[in-house]
Amino acid sequence: MITVYHFGYPEPTSPDISPFCIKLLTWLRMSGIPYESMTGDVDKVPTQKLPVAKIDGQLIPDSSRIIAYLQQHDARALRDDHLDPRERASAAALQALMETKIYFCTLYLRWCTDEDFAKYRPLLVDYGRRRAPAWQRPLVPVIAPVLLQLARRRAHHQAWAQGTGRWSVEEIEQTAIDGLAAIGDFLGDRPYLMGDQPSSIDAAGFAWIHALTQHSMCARVAAQVRKDARLMAYHDRMRDRYWRRDLVAPA
Repeated sequence: MITVYHFGYPEPTSPDISPFCIKLLTWLRMSGIPYESMTGDVDKVPTQKLPVAKIDGQLIPDSSRIIAYLQQHDARALRDDHLDPRERASAAALQALMETKIYFCTLYLRWCTDEDFAKYRPLLVDYGRRRAPAWQRPLVPVIAPVLLQLARRRAHHQAWAQGTGRWSVEEIEQTAIDGLAAIGDFLGDRPYLMGDQPSSIDAAGFAWIHALTQHSMCARVAAQVRKDARLMAYHDRMRDRYWRRDLVAPA
């Protein structure tokens, strides 16, 4: 049994606070590969990032690396054999758009704006409680302000070094909106990003649309995405196909 270490989410409306974790969990379901889900400790994994998967006794970090490993070693894995080279290139470009451009926009909004961090903070504190040993859990609310302030500084430095952190909030929001609109245009009236049949890129597509529209952060970006009937129908199609029994719609 594969064990996936991830952040989790305090309500049954979402699989995780991280799009990368949602992507991996969704891809495993698309592949029909059973897994055990556990709260991970970012301080005890190789890259200090989640998700991490324990497969064949070894810890493998990074959602894309985990998927690539399983595609090489597990016969059940979704391999996208139905895609031709041009379609694979398109999927790679879509993934780069989501996991680079849109990622840094959401990183900045979640961590570096007071409005969004006020909504993100309770999710982080909840994660801190769940990952801590039982005897440490009463201390989490006490030490969380200091640890989260340090984490916010690191996120701000990361966004500044990458470049997104040098823009205004309005420019960052518009960049994310434009990127998601491009995904909607690429999707068009097809049921899945690459056509009639689901592909691995749909795990990422679902993850990002879900995180933006079902979590409370990035409200102005989410409002624009919700106006795109193509993206919302796509989100609901993926949710109903792979998460129907485990997720409930937000009230």
